[in-house]
Amino acid sequence: MLHNVIKFLGICVTVVGLIVGVFAGAGNSIVSMLIIFAGAITFGLLIIGFGELLHSVHRIEMKIAGERPQVLNPLSGNSSSYSDKGDNSQ
Repeated sequence: MLHNVIKFLGICVTVVGLIVGVFAGAGNSIVSMLIIFAGAITFGLLIIGFGELLHSVHRIEMKIAGERPQVLNPLSGNSSSYSDKGDNSQ
């Protein structure tokens, strides 16, 4: 699901930011290291929070609307939901 990818991206941003901050701190620039740490953690947590928000909205939608019906295309054999077609007309 998309929310898992977004949460993974947020974790990667945080980890990469912390690694970059360590290298910036190795150059005796503690202030820049702390700024990079704070920015990486803040930005990573915002991305993770957005992923969680998408997950919550998806759960609410499934609770209210239920599962979408699947339509089988007789020519190709592929199944798709009504919302994939852009309209609900048959």
